[in-house]
Amino acid sequence: MEIITIPLEGALAHKDSMGHAQAIMPGEVQVMSAGTGLQHSEYNHNADQAVNLLQIWIFPNKKNVNRATNSGLFDATERKNKLQTLVSPIDNNDEGLKYHQDAWIYRIDQMPVKTLTLPLHTNNVYIFL
Repeated sequence: MEIITIPLEGALAHKDSMGHAQAIMPGEVQVMSAGTGLQHSEYNHNADQAVNLLQIWIFPNKKNVNRATNSGLFDATERKNKLQTLVSPIDNNDEGLKYHQDAWIYRIDQMPVKTLTLPLHTNNVYIFL
């Protein structure tokens, strides 16, 4: 399973059986290829603050994917009225963290009354507003 975690507010604590432990903060994105046998837990990192996040689970595009965890910090000014690539397929040169699927994940802070042009890499599109 490919698991993409995008905190919007607050911090999410992550711990897994590969020895990774971190707090994932707003502006960061974590991509985890769970592979076979990976166990992980996530919980609110700060007991006095709420955590709000998106977590997207996607089947990988092949079997027997190696377990891996990667994260990156994404500058909010780079997504103001334009698409910021957060995640892209492992076998291309696009920006973003890499994972095992033929899909791109973007983020945008869209101002009112603006037009957005979305690059179509495939015929399948999923938009979350």
